[in-house]
Amino acid sequence: MKRAFYWGLGVVVATTLVSKLLFDRYSVPLIYIVVVNATLQKAPSNDRARLEAAFEQGLRKADQHREGQVFLDTLFAISQRVEKVQKLSEAGSAEIIRMLDKFSNETGP
Repeated sequence: MKRAFYWGLGVVVATTLVSKLLFDRYSVPLIYIVVVNATLQKAPSNDRARLEAAFEQGLRKADQHREGQVFLDTLFAISQRVEKVQKLSEAGSAEIIRMLDKFSNETGP
């Protein structure tokens, strides 16, 4: 009985550790995909390419400088802004691009 308990406990601990490692590794890309898609769906058609390029640049900078948490915070801020509107205005798109540019500039060249 004790052996089965410890074996089960070991499986639970191992599963928890693997889940944490996977979430830490893939959380930025998963959230990135969701936020980019939501933003592009609500963006004016003439701003979509600029927004997509700004998101890609931000992701590249975050990866290069290991600033995943800073980029994640930026994505959450953008997500909160986007969820409040039906359609993004051109000013809203410009503000999101500024948020991403600011992130890129703060992490360095």
